[in-house]
Amino acid sequence: MTGRVLKTLAAVAIAAGTLTIAGGPAQAATSSTAASPSLLACGYDPDATWAHYNHCDSRTSVVIRVEVVFGDDYDRCVRPGRTSLGPRSLGGLTPGVTYAYYVGRTC
Repeated sequence: MTGRVLKTLAAVAIAAGTLTIAGGPAQAATSSTAASPSLLACGYDPDATWAHYNHCDSRTSVVIRVEVVFGDDYDRCVRPGRTSLGPRSLGGLTPGVTYAYYVGRTC
């Protein structure tokens, strides 16, 4: 992800009062009053082999950009809760998802 995209996401999150840092790049998240499916991180939340996006705001569906290796990045509408995105690219050397982020609009 480019620095320009991160700066834009951070500016949107700061303006909305929802910026969180969760062990990596800034991620737009919702307020802590929204119930999440569990105590998972909001935003991109991969496990060892599978990519997920956890949308913590229970009131809206949002568009995310999914970045992949060996294919075209794409936009996807996600509902509240945890959405499976597919296999995670391991070190950028295998096909799969490398990252996903909120693009600033609802769906």
